[in-house]
Amino acid sequence: MMEILTKSFGFCNTNCYILNINNSQIVIDPGEGSYDWIKKNTSNILGILCTHAHFDHIFDAFKFQQDNIKIYLNKDDEILALNDPFNILKAPLIADVLITNEDYFKIKDFNIRFLKFPGHTPGSSIIEVNDIFFSGDVVFKGSIGRYDFEFSSLIDTKKSIKKLLDIKKNLSLYPGHGQKTTLNDERNNLLFFLNNI
Repeated sequence: MMEILTKSFGFCNTNCYILNINNSQIVIDPGEGSYDWIKKNTSNILGILCTHAHFDHIFDAFKFQQDNIKIYLNKDDEILALNDPFNILKAPLIADVLITNEDYFKIKDFNIRFLKFPGHTPGSSIIEVNDIFFSGDVVFKGSIGRYDFEFSSLIDTKKSIKKLLDIKKNLSLYPGHGQKTTLNDERNNLLFFLNNI
């Protein structure tokens, strides 16, 4: 069974997740100030997975590279990781593994897919881990990610909402900000945004 720890970090209150199976862990979205908390609550980190490359989701990622832990990111967000549009990161983040498709891959006991839902960023992804969705800034409880930033796209946001609505299964959603929810609980909200943005 997978254990999920969560805590929010930085002035954006960005959720960081530690997923644990059999005393091995993967980490999702290590925001500013998360490094010490992550190290305190892990014993064998297998990888750092980033839903997208905005600074508040990757701020402490480079620290794990110094620990020889690989960073995973959708390839279409590499431009943001290398050229932080908010000018907040101290240095570019060079991801070790750039995800180019939506196929499952395994890291020990973790079955992982990066499902691309562009709009908030070009490579914005929902990371599926053992049938649980970590939705980054694609969808939140009662809301969706902004589409007015540099590199964002309203057109792609609408396409991504439609793609989400096409998923028939009810899945747990652990977002990049705020409380967890489920896909079924968000369907009416997604329809509202689809028809009103």
